[in-house]
Amino acid sequence: MAKKKSYAKNLILGGVGLSVGAGVVERLPESAAKVGVQKGLGTAGGFFPVMATVGIAGGLVKQLKNLRRKK
Repeated sequence: MAKKKSYAKNLILGGVGLSVGAGVVERLPESAAKVGVQKGLGTAGGFFPVMATVGIAGGLVKQLKNLRRKK
């Protein structure tokens, strides 16, 4: 069975990918395309805190469902 990647690992890899992409785009000559790509990377990066919050909330709900009442 293939090992499932964790949500946190995916977020970290995505953030690293955005950083590397931004570094590559920064070296390009000034153009409208460069500005558009930079705005897109900024927008995508802005969603990472939201995705992390959703992931943490999902994990918390999953853990709460596993709780059992003691008799």
